[in-house]
Amino acid sequence: MADGDIDVTYQDMHDAADYLLEAKDEILAKLQTLRTYIQDLVRDGYVTSASSVAFDQSYDEFNTGAREAVEALQGMADFLDGAADGYADLDRQLEEGLRE
Repeated sequence: MADGDIDVTYQDMHDAADYLLEAKDEILAKLQTLRTYIQDLVRDGYVTSASSVAFDQSYDEFNTGAREAVEALQGMADFLDGAADGYADLDRQLEEGLRE
């Protein structure tokens, strides 16, 4: 494709948005499973007066950051859906302008 040309497949963009949302949900579920696993570990299998508490706090910080990063997939999916809709709408408007 030459510079400046556009090649947009609306359905591919919507499919990619859906794929990102599915991945987001799967990753968030896995992060929750891992968080529960670590909570159980520091409650029953790795219990010390200091290091297990510090490990749990460190893991909680990691989990919070990871969840926030994964939540950003929502914005990316929304962008793809909006861009696909915008290009489709522009294409319809251009067609209508030519038919007038």
